[in-house]
Amino acid sequence: MAPTILVVGATGNTGRGVVETLSELLKTTPFSSHKILALTRSSSGAAAQLLARLPNVELVEQNWVEITLAWLRQHNVERAFIASHNQPNQFAEESTFHLATLQAGVQYVVRISTTAANIRPESKTP
Repeated sequence: MAPTILVVGATGNTGRGVVETLSELLKTTPFSSHKILALTRSSSGAAAQLLARLPNVELVEQNWVEITLAWLRQHNVERAFIASHNQPNQFAEESTFHLATLQAGVQYVVRISTTAANIRPESKTP
């Protein structure tokens, strides 16, 4: 099985760009043997269908909070990108995910936080 780059939230605003960029970059890097596992809550949506057509991308309908150590190993995940929700249970769910990636031997995890926009056009800059 090919080594895998997992993208959690692949059809979201940030995740979609990550998948598109990785798909293009894999062609010309030492990671050309890797596949991109694009996680989504719905594989039937328009964004998901577009991603599924990209080279080296496999679309998977999976709730990321249910990802386990065994799941990560089964999919040969070596690297992961996660842009999770910002709900009250975020810390607990992310902690469980990060612990599973650590135990599975995932080499790199990129995590970004998301929140509602706090800056508007009328905001003054310092």
